[in-house]
Amino acid sequence: MASVLLVNPTIRLTAPPQALPFGLATIAAVLRDAGHQVEVLDINGLRLGFDEVRRRLADRRYDIVAAGGLITTYRYLKQFLAAVRQAQPRAMIVVGGGVCAEPEVVLDHMPADVCVLGEGERTMAELAGQAGPGFDPAAVPGLAWKEGGRVRLSAPRPLEKDLDRFPAPAYDLFPMEVYNTASVTSGAPTELRVISSRGCPWNCTFCWHIFGQGMRLRAVEPLLEELDAIRRRYRVDSMLFMDENFTANRPRLVELCEGLIRAGWDRTPWSCASRADTINRELLALMRRAGCYRINFGVESGCQRMLDSMNKRIAVERIEEAFALCRAGRIVPVGTLIFGMPGEDADSVRQTVAFCRKIGLQKRMFFATPYPGTELYRDEAILARILNKYGTKDRFFEVLDDATDFVVNLTDMPDDEMLRLKAWADARICRHVPGLARFAWDNLRARGLRFTAGRAIRAVKSRLAGPGKPRVPAGKA
Repeated sequence: MASVLLVNPTIRLTAPPQALPFGLATIAAVLRDAGHQVEVLDINGLRLGFDEVRRRLADRRYDIVAAGGLITTYRYLKQFLAAVRQAQPRAMIVVGGGVCAEPEVVLDHMPADVCVLGEGERTMAELAGQAGPGFDPAAVPGLAWKEGGRVRLSAPRPLEKDLDRFPAPAYDLFPMEVYNTASVTSGAPTELRVISSRGCPWNCTFCWHIFGQGMRLRAVEPLLEELDAIRRRYRVDSMLFMDENFTANRPRLVELCEGLIRAGWDRTPWSCASRADTINRELLALMRRAGCYRINFGVESGCQRMLDSMNKRIAVERIEEAFALCRAGRIVPVGTLIFGMPGEDADSVRQTVAFCRKIGLQKRMFFATPYPGTELYRDEAILARILNKYGTKDRFFEVLDDATDFVVNLTDMPDDEMLRLKAWADARICRHVPGLARFAWDNLRARGLRFTAGRAIRAVKSRLAGPGKPRVPAGKA
């Protein structure tokens, strides 16, 4: 059996670690069930310094060192894998996750032996079972590697249709005291993050689906059994369902909400993400009875022209209706916004500001970012802008973060004009006093006075502090 070190690299250093790396935790469980020796180096969860990382890498020898994550881990992984190769010269180095959206770039600029493409559980299990002298990557579906200076691909790995065939994530290998910490949104002492599905049936231009087009759902009873097992081991005061679109399948959502009520989870507040056109009054009433107190909608824009250009396939009126329905059902509606998509101009931004103030949405906008794998990134004109600014894909990947930084201008406005417009819009949205009052009232009705008072004070301080000046990564020298 193989000795495997699974590594969770640092990500989003401007915020404390919050989300358990579910893919890595499930891979750990699959490998352990297959009899392999599995250890986890959670650099992000423990926020380890690089000297400590080097020390831990030198502690023992491994057959496989596997690391990965979102494309925003790319820069750190380049440095980290160089240290791995030095400390573990005989280990097979494996990279997976969203960072491998373009495996050619990874294999050209990192000392990786193979990239895992797409869903990693089955691929890693087969790879670990065959690792050693004479290993042939072509025999394992879902891999990319270099041979003779060229990148080669094995057969594609089919997605697992039945997610319940995977074991529960190996929570015990991760610092759950870090991940199961106080909830900013619910006010509860702890918040457990859960994923009950994979994928999304929609195809917005700014989004990349590592799990492919479509949606796969966990069965309700196994999910409830897993939640009960977690509750017996860890304190759970609130939950966040991290599904891309928790409400996409209405019959299954009804079954899950009824199951949560039956199992006593209705006394545990939880939140989720949704599309505005997948809910109605009756569904929200059931979700509220099951414990839902907050829904995050992908609003993105208040301009119909911009929504259409994103392939959102939704009307602004439907978003407004969803916010009203949530408030009527004592559920707090929140949302995300994207600024700077192709075609964005002063008129579309003014429409978005007016719309946010009308529906009471308090949120700074994310910068439109052409992440590898998205339709935006595949646009030849946009890729030309990227290469003109950064010179290479490698340099572009190094600056990618969580879309709070400006990396490339996709509009027809000059950079300085675009940045001034965003600063104006953020201020108009986030310092809107009636909107702040409505947000406080929403929370009061959903969560009560004690939570709302503290939440409102934090929100006012954040809004009045202003959006700050976005960091602008340099282009090529």
